[in-house]
Amino acid sequence: MICGSGFGGLLAIMCGILHMTGDQLVEELVSLCKIVFSEDLDVCRRTALYEETLKSMVERFTEEGHNGRMLMDNNVVCKTFVCAASSHNVAHPRLFRNYQTRANASPDCPIWQAGRATTAIPDVFNPIVIGQELIGETFSSGELRWINPTDELTREASDAFDATRHIACIISIGSGHPQHLSLLDDKADIFRRMASDCEKIAEDLKRRFKHTCDVYQRINVQQGFQRLDRFDIATLEQVVSHTRDFLLSIQAIFNLDSLVQDLLQPPLRVPVDSACGVLPPTSNVVRLKHVPPPTPYFVGRESLLQRLDNYFFIEKDLCHIAVLYGLGGSGKTQGSLKFIQQSQEAGRFTEVFFVNASSQLTLEGDLKAIAASKSLGTSMDDAIHFLRNHKAEWLLFIDNADDPKLDLHPFVAWGHGNVLITTRNSEVRTHAPRCSLHIDNLEEDEAVSLLFLGVEVGARQDAQRIAEEIVKELGCLALAVNQARAFLAKGICNLEDYLRLYRDNHRTLLADKTVQSTDDYKYSVYTTWTISFNQLSEEAALFLRLLCFMHHRSIPFTLFKDAQCSLFEDADYYKDTLPALAEDFLLSFRNQSGWDALHFHQVVAEVLSFSLLQSDPTNQVFHLHPLVQKWMQDQS
Repeated sequence: MICGSGFGGLLAIMCGILHMTGDQLVEELVSLCKIVFSEDLDVCRRTALYEETLKSMVERFTEEGHNGRMLMDNNVVCKTFVCAASSHNVAHPRLFRNYQTRANASPDCPIWQAGRATTAIPDVFNPIVIGQELIGETFSSGELRWINPTDELTREASDAFDATRHIACIISIGSGHPQHLSLLDDKADIFRRMASDCEKIAEDLKRRFKHTCDVYQRINVQQGFQRLDRFDIATLEQVVSHTRDFLLSIQAIFNLDSLVQDLLQPPLRVPVDSACGVLPPTSNVVRLKHVPPPTPYFVGRESLLQRLDNYFFIEKDLCHIAVLYGLGGSGKTQGSLKFIQQSQEAGRFTEVFFVNASSQLTLEGDLKAIAASKSLGTSMDDAIHFLRNHKAEWLLFIDNADDPKLDLHPFVAWGHGNVLITTRNSEVRTHAPRCSLHIDNLEEDEAVSLLFLGVEVGARQDAQRIAEEIVKELGCLALAVNQARAFLAKGICNLEDYLRLYRDNHRTLLADKTVQSTDDYKYSVYTTWTISFNQLSEEAALFLRLLCFMHHRSIPFTLFKDAQCSLFEDADYYKDTLPALAEDFLLSFRNQSGWDALHFHQVVAEVLSFSLLQSDPTNQVFHLHPLVQKWMQDQS
């Protein structure tokens, strides 16, 4: 459904009834403005010229001609209405609709007359009489009372649609913020501008929809068509300039991208009857998450993307399950998002469902949203039933399935479809025997390329060498390198200064996160690992603390077993040299036969489940990421 008032109403007719494309709409509107407002005409002459222009426009976009094509349509593609005011009674808006309703019947008139009525702005155009002679009704623009007709839109939706229908998205487009009022202004001018201020209505609507984020969205340029009574071609040029500036703003780009996603995959749905009053909190409404785009600073990972391509793009009728596992901050989510973006461009998946599995609550909420988006119910079981029976090439993206206590089997046992999982828990690999990929550090050249993105390095010939030193210090960890890049992008130090700062203040730099994010990840390097570390048992945490005082590479599996044996063979020697904490740790793995291998394996598995440690069974050794080792030393 689309609606409008004044020239917003004319735009609604052009879009919803004449079905103009965006380019056609702009071209027609600019042409109309140049014809009608190019000369200093009196109101009568301007009105006559405007009517002829409207008739000509309708003729070009309909087969019946301007008088033959009536507003009411039996084959409505898009329900459309515009607001006007009866010149003799402005208590309620008169709505010109292209569809039938149960009450408050609309005047059925030619399309051009509806456009003429909604734009009959005093001092700009004369009122228009619609209907038979002597019993016709005189209309003026609805702008003076209903400049922002969103309230009418919600009421009309409640009347026009079945009560079981839901509203997914309401988009309100303004024509410019109002100018500040001054008591020195002419009184009539003050009231004209106050009547044109629809931002108060927009704020009221924002409060009404405050518990249902993303359902109501408002777009408004700073300066626009606030003063049609003083319109000229120069005004049009100013509007174009202000609009371009608005569209180049970061906030506008974000809002417009979000709007497109909301229209393609509605994030929230609320009952159509509820939109007229105070809406329930979001907890009572379902939200379907969009798959965000990858960070604009994504680099490399060609091997990963190729392996995912090779797996998902062959034998499409089979069930594909892939797991990307690795240390927090290694780039699992970003690699997945890049793959999904490229796959969607290639048309691989029919649709993509995004599930945040960082907690049981978010997992269940996102699955409920999938069911609700398909009008199949609002429970997690409804979503599982849908995916199990919907045999198509959909992709279920389960992100951050890090909790070792989370059993993913109910969410992957489909027999068809596609599932991509990111996790720190290496045990999740059991669900993807054909495609389990460990996400390791960036290659050194990839890490350097990331470090240079958006950073002014100047003309230093040794910039490459210093950058290589920096990424080596950071262990080529994607999140750490990106944090360094963000710090350098501030322009407050060069590469050499940063390397010196990092060596002296690495703890602070790795714990801080820049305010201006480039993706949805909200944690710094150290915060990411602290969250995982805090979930370890005391034994597993102590095991990791002890490892951090060894060399980070090739720590033998048998080290602790051998240490326990040595402790009992030469107890007097170790009594004075071995810290009590380490001694207690070793003794906790002693049983009647000596070394309690099962207990030790359980502790190791717990640390491995968060990818804070890597295991190399072939060579019987453990590996720590050098930054994890440094982080653990900072905690000790």
